[in-house]
Amino acid sequence: MKNINSENLINESYNRSKLADTWSEENYNKYEFSNWNFHDYPLFNGRQTFDNLNQKIDGSILEIGSAMGGAYRYLYHNKTLDKNSDYTGMDISKKGIDFCKKKFQEANWIQSDLTKHTFTKKYDYVFERIAVHHMETPLKVFSKLLEVTNKSFSCQFVSCLKGKTISDLKIARYRHEAGQLVFFNIINLFEVIEIAIEKGFNKINIIYHGAHEKVGHNPVTHQYLSPDINIKKRMFGRCTLNISKLNQDKIEIALLNKRSKNDRTLKLKKLLFMADNSHRNYINYVIKRMTNRGDFGGILFSTNLKGENYA
Repeated sequence: MKNINSENLINESYNRSKLADTWSEENYNKYEFSNWNFHDYPLFNGRQTFDNLNQKIDGSILEIGSAMGGAYRYLYHNKTLDKNSDYTGMDISKKGIDFCKKKFQEANWIQSDLTKHTFTKKYDYVFERIAVHHMETPLKVFSKLLEVTNKSFSCQFVSCLKGKTISDLKIARYRHEAGQLVFFNIINLFEVIEIAIEKGFNKINIIYHGAHEKVGHNPVTHQYLSPDINIKKRMFGRCTLNISKLNQDKIEIALLNKRSKNDRTLKLKKLLFMADNSHRNYINYVIKRMTNRGDFGGILFSTNLKGENYA
């Protein structure tokens, strides 16, 4: 087999000026029927993470990565939005935004590259789900979104518990239908929490979805991870964060438990040694240190791993 130069592959296949087309391929239609639950959203009206909402949302909303409007449709069908609601959806996909403008004319839809976008207002509630996961400089993007959030923010991403955030096409990436490459970010959970605390947020709920499955090392497949990265050592997983500003001085960080003893998925993960419990134990250990931070508010953990010099 002919050797493939991974760096040349990146130079030939990554063009950020064409990302609007990359995210408008035929396969993009699947997002019209994406599934949503209330725990995917910010804490509207001061609700708890796993509570349903049976009343109109009490403020303005910004969704990042709105795709084909699945999140908006879910809220509207559950009667938490109406035609007078202040809802803005943003996506880089022309296909997605054109669809939403036609299907959901009462809301505001913006086609824009978030990494370059300049906001002119703040929103009460801001959320994204596996959107920043594909963007350059994800920590800067999260910081940008938290700066325009008044009340509550939520996000979901592929995470690591040890080592710095990885956002580097040479190390981890996805390959789309026509060969275009996009970022496969592995975002350090605690780095995101630190940013939220720095921005004045003081109630942070973590939903941990378990350890990440194995990722292949073939540079021309759909998903690629450098063989130099040890998933188990780094503690790769998936998580959702609900981040809120409350009128209080203390910082609350909690790992929530939505796992049932009869959860077949959990039993399978344990059977396959996917480290679900060890990950949760480590999260609890770190957030205890982050909560008891004293008056100086400094970072009380290290994201550095020996031999890893990239961010």
